Amino acid sequence: MDETEYQLLDEAAQYSTMSSQTVGSVPSSPSSPSSPDRDTPESPESTSSPPPQTQIAAYNTLDVLQRCLQSGDFSDLTVIHGSRKWNAHKVLVLSQSTVLQAMARPVTNILDLSEHDEEAVHLMMEYLYTSQYHTSKTEPHLSLDIHIKLFVLAVDLQIPGLELYASTRYKHTLRNLTDPETYFNSVLKIYDETTSEHPTLRFAVVEAAVVEMRNLLQELVRERFFQLTSDVPDFQADILTYFLRNPARSVEIEVPILCESCGPQNEEEPYTVEHTCRGCGGRKPIRFL
Repeated sequence: MDETEYQLLDEAAQYSTMSSQTVGSVPSSPSSPSSPDRDTPESPESTSSPPPQTQIAAYNTLDVLQRCLQSGDFSDLTVIHGSRKWNAHKVLVLSQSTVLQAMARPVTNILDLSEHDEEAVHLMMEYLYTSQYHTSKTEPHLSLDIHIKLFVLAVDLQIPGLELYASTRYKHTLRNLTDPETYFNSVLKIYDETTSEHPTLRFAVVEAAVVEMRNLLQELVRERFFQLTSDVPDFQADILTYFLRNPARSVEIEVPILCESCGPQNEEEPYTVEHTCRGCGGRKPIRFL
């Protein structure tokens, strides 16, 4: 047995001894020959009292694990990134990634992650112990990049839970985004750092483009959007593929506005426009009601 198991056995033995001491002997009845005279005052020792109740404090397992990471208690693995060090635990770190298992040095029990982004490694360690991570950077143009970093790291180290969590956080932030330029920069970063084998973030920005297509085609951002699709052909292809795979998705279409010489007309008044037929190529009238 290792040191931790011995400590647990020792604590269990101490608890058992304390419990046996709290149970007093059953006092004799007054009619018993060994009972003292009724006129004799009872000594404090002879007064019967209920055994003390053992109070067991409730612990939050995640809090305990995080404190162990901070204090280094029971550590059997050292995770390093440059000059930074974590006194970690194999059962929590290595059990969540076969890649980390292979990277850990068996003799020294050192796991060197210096080749990866330092901020991402720091947040990854928090996730491994708490199933979440926190960042002080709440601005979308900063937090989106952080979630991308964590997603990429999770893919590299094969940590499925972190990959899912980072993508969920990214999509939540993206839904609250109002700045088009931040969105465009995020698309560039995602298509540069991720692959089609792990397309979750790509799907997120493609769906956002489809939903916001009407706004992206507005005059203020249209040229920038077209430039982005030209610079990132995979992004353009994914948008077109999305429409092909979702033909039933409703798309807003603007009815052509009549020129000054032909309109305006009343709501109920029909009008006719000409359109080139895709079959014969001739100009055919189309009547709108």
